[in-house]
Amino acid sequence: MTGLIVNPIHVIDLSVVLPGLIATGVLALRGRETGLFLVVPALAFSVLMGSSIIAATLLIVASGDRSGFVPMVMVSVVVCASLAVAVAFAHGTRVDE
Repeated sequence: MTGLIVNPIHVIDLSVVLPGLIATGVLALRGRETGLFLVVPALAFSVLMGSSIIAATLLIVASGDRSGFVPMVMVSVVVCASLAVAVAFAHGTRVDE
């Protein structure tokens, strides 16, 4: 154990991913093709990343450390919202032939 409160790999990953998610969201809101193309994969990534964070936090909470419960609930809300928007957006789009 390094004694750090966060995993440095997650910090590096999210320092690249979060700006990418923001850029994708802005492009999608502006109706740009690139943003609309990337919005579902970005939301799917958000669901998968959040699910892994929830799983890790569940293990921490199960070990007796209750301090991770509130962040776990907050991440769960983001995961559910991302999943709902991804499904709704995917169902609302059509592929032109």
